Amino acid sequence: IDAAAAGASDGLRLALTVGAFGGLTVPALQAMMTSRAASDQQGELQGALATLSSITVMAGPLIFSRIFAHFSGADAGVHAPGAPFVLSAGLAGIALALLALAGNPRSPELRA
Repeated sequence: IDAAAAGASDGLRLALTVGAFGGLTVPALQAMMTSRAASDQQGELQGALATLSSITVMAGPLIFSRIFAHFSGADAGVHAPGAPFVLSAGLAGIALALLALAGNPRSPELRA
């Protein structure tokens, strides 16, 4: 959302700085998931994570470029070239809510 609303270069620099810390979330979440999976399920977990990452790397540009084109074109009903950033923030919020709902299922059999 920050990058969508940034009009000045200072605002864009701030948004990029804040967004750069987003790169820390993937290793942290992966560590949390790894600690919750049993030792004989680690390969399955890492395979699933790699698959999801690959799917998002392929689908993201297709989806978000279409959204950008739709909201920034000459015939756009609502001119909002920052719409992909807003959608991205919304999806991140949903993911955060799902993570919060998941809780901390640290059962004794998973601590192997």
